[in-house]
Amino acid sequence: MKKSYVSAILPWVFVLISIGITWRSYNEDRKMTERRSLQKVALISLGMILHEDRNDALPTNIFCKKTGKALLSWRVRILPDLHEEELYDQFHLDEPWDSPHNKKLIEKIPSYFESFWLSAEKGKTTYLAPVGKRTLFDPALEEFKLTKKEDEPCNTVLVVDAEDESAVIWTKPEDLNFDPDNPKAHLRHTKLLDGRCCVSAGLGFEVSPVFPRVAKYLDLKEDDETFRRWFLRDDDKPVERPGP
Repeated sequence: MKKSYVSAILPWVFVLISIGITWRSYNEDRKMTERRSLQKVALISLGMILHEDRNDALPTNIFCKKTGKALLSWRVRILPDLHEEELYDQFHLDEPWDSPHNKKLIEKIPSYFESFWLSAEKGKTTYLAPVGKRTLFDPALEEFKLTKKEDEPCNTVLVVDAEDESAVIWTKPEDLNFDPDNPKAHLRHTKLLDGRCCVSAGLGFEVSPVFPRVAKYLDLKEDDETFRRWFLRDDDKPVERPGP
């Protein structure tokens, strides 16, 4: 009788143990994913902030002085701030990103800009700046400084992790077109992240144990009005800073 009882419950014990192991593995994967996402956007933001500190302005795309045409991305401009001086010196800054010479450098994408989510070809990135009216990267502005924002520096997004479909070649002067009417469009959200997206700001998010003043996750369940305010530099309505 005892043997029969043990035989009956043993398979269920194995099932429960397997579920426990799977759940633990899932949680560990999610925590690792969260840390890596935060690290990526935090490092890029720190490079941008360091660039502003050294040049008194946030990084812009590299333009042709004669025509005003954008040649290379701001991601190329901040390479020296990310300790990638050797790679930066290889670029012909007076040529477009797809010139015969500069095109050869696409495959040398630094790890900072490589998304571990992205399954597309090497040389593309999903770490983009939100570009649009009233953002930090408003095309109407020649330059912008975090210290002269109307909102607190901590309350305006610098970099986002976009969905794969929005990936761009990292040297190309192309980013995420921010639509204030649809502020959550094209931001990465997966089941692993529980419906959140990863962003960074100017030394203000106090939630990451690794980079406590740069990166955080925004909840895509927030109403559009509140979510929109994270991206606007001059709405005079700083978003209440979240706790850990």
